[in-house]
Amino acid sequence: EKQPFNQPIRNPCTEEVVQFTGDITFLFHVTEDPNGGLHVQEHGSAQGITGTGESGTQYRLVGVTRDEFYFPPGEPREETSVNRFHVVTPGSSDNFLFNQTFHVTFNANGEPTVELVREDIQYAG
Repeated sequence: EKQPFNQPIRNPCTEEVVQFTGDITFLFHVTEDPNGGLHVQEHGSAQGITGTGESGTQYRLVGVTRDEFYFPPGEPREETSVNRFHVVTPGSSDNFLFNQTFHVTFNANGEPTVELVREDIQYAG
C-alpha cells in the first residue's frame, strides 16, 4: 500500500520549517494461526520524500520502519508503532532524526484507525 507523505518538519539545527512530500510504501503480511490469532508484519519504506528549506537547502527523508505484532483471538486489537527516519542534506550539517509514535486500533470490521501519539525531532550532526 502506498501512502502519500505531505508534512512540515522543523529542522532543530536551523529552526527552518521544511515541507516534505513523497510516498511511504507499506508492505503488510498477515497470518492467522490455528487458534484464530493474527500474526502481523509491517514494513514501511520512504520513497522519494524530499523537501526544500527556506534557505534553499535540499533535504531527503530516508529510512524504513518495521513492526511485528500479534493479535490473540478475542482480545482487543491494538498496537503501538514507532517510526524512525533520518533527514539528510547533501553536506554533513543540518542532519537530524525524525521519530513518530502511532497507536493503531482495529475496529469491529478489522479496519485500522491510527492516532499520532508523539513526535520527536533531534539533531544528528
